[in-house]
Amino acid sequence: MSKFKTHEKWFIFLKAANIFFTVLNSCVISLYLKSQNFSYFQISILFSLILGVGFIFEYPSGLLADCFGRKKTFAAGLFFSCMQYLCYGFARNFLFFLFGAFFAGISDAFLSGSLEGWLVSENKKIQNEKNNVRVFSISRTCINIFSVVSILLIARFIDLGINRLFIFAGIGLFILSGAAFFIFPDNKAQNTTIKQNLASSVKELFHNQSVLQAGLILASLYTCFSIYILIWQNMAHSLSFTNMHIPLLRSITLIGGGVASYTARKARTVSAKRKIFTICFILIAVSFCIMAVSSSSLIFLKTYLFLQPFTAAMFIYGLGTGAVIPLFYGYLSEVIKGEAHASVFSLVSGFASLVGIGTTIGIGIVIDYVGFSKILIVGAVFSGFIGVVIAAKFGKIKVKQ
Repeated sequence: MSKFKTHEKWFIFLKAANIFFTVLNSCVISLYLKSQNFSYFQISILFSLILGVGFIFEYPSGLLADCFGRKKTFAAGLFFSCMQYLCYGFARNFLFFLFGAFFAGISDAFLSGSLEGWLVSENKKIQNEKNNVRVFSISRTCINIFSVVSILLIARFIDLGINRLFIFAGIGLFILSGAAFFIFPDNKAQNTTIKQNLASSVKELFHNQSVLQAGLILASLYTCFSIYILIWQNMAHSLSFTNMHIPLLRSITLIGGGVASYTARKARTVSAKRKIFTICFILIAVSFCIMAVSSSSLIFLKTYLFLQPFTAAMFIYGLGTGAVIPLFYGYLSEVIKGEAHASVFSLVSGFASLVGIGTTIGIGIVIDYVGFSKILIVGAVFSGFIGVVIAAKFGKIKVKQ
C-alpha cells in the first residue's frame, strides 16, 4: 500500500468499507424476508423494484456526478444505503420494505461508477493513469477479503437478530457516508453542463469502438452472472449443502475472486488485458461444466461436502469473474476521450444491466422447462464463445494508451 498515492488509498478504503456493511444484504435478505412471512410474489416485487429503480437512476446519477461532484455522489449513494438498511431494520410491515427497496435501487445507481470516475480524474491530474488498473485490482481484492470477514461475522452474530444487524450496518453506512463527503477534495468534469455530458457519453458509447467493446464484455459477464445467481444456491441444497454452508460456499467464490483480481493488477497493456479477459471467460465456462456434471451425477453425494467438485466449481467461478470488473474499469478509463468519466461508466453499466435484467428473466423462465444441467451447458458454451471472440477481436483497434 506504500506505493499508492493518498487518494488511491482512500478509494480502496471506501470501496472495501462499503462492502463490509452491504454484504449483509446479499447474505441474509431472502432468509429475512421469508421470516417476515412474505410470499415469493411479494419478494419478487421487492427485487424487481430494486432493479427497476436502479436502472432508471443509473445514467442520471453519472451525469450528476460529473456536474456536481463524483465523490459527493458516492457519499449520497452510501446515505441511501443507510436509509435502505434502517428501513429493513425497523420494518413493521411490507411498506417499510418497499421504501427500503426504493432506496436500494437509488443507492446502487449512485454508487456505480461514481468513485471510479473520481479516481480516474485524480490520477489524470498527476498523469498517473497507468496505475488505474492496479488500484482497481487491489481494491477488488480488498473487497473480497472484507466480504469474507463480514460473512464470518454475520454467521457469528446472526443470533442477535437480523433486524439488529441491519440497524448496525445502517449506522456504519451513515458514518461512512459522512467521511466520504467531507474527507479529501472532490472533482467533476470541468466547464461542462449536464447536456454536454449527456451528448459526450452517448457519443463515447456508440462512436468509440473501444468503449462499446468494454460494454459488451460487461454485458456478457452479467449474462453469466444471471445463470450463476439463479442456480448455485438451489443446486447447493440439492447436493446436501445446508443453509449454514451457503455463506461458506459464497466465501470460497470470493476467495477465488480475490486471487484473480490481485493477479490482474499488472495488466497495463491491451494484450495483457486481452489475455486475462480470455482466460476469465474460459474459467467461467469450466466452472459451469463442472456444476453441470455435479448436478447430474449421484456419485458426488457420497463424498465429503467441501471436497465435492461443486465446491471447486465455485472457486473456479470466482477466479473467472474476479478480474473482469477491475480490468473493465481500467480499460474503460484508458479509452474514454472526454472528461465525462462517471457519465460514461454509468451509461455503459446501465447498458450491461439492461442486458442482465433481460437474460435473468429469460433464463429464469427456461430453467423451469429444461432444468439446471442444460442451462449450465448453454452457459458454458456461451462463456467459451465469448472467450474465443475476445482472444480474436479485443483491442484489435487503435486505443488511447
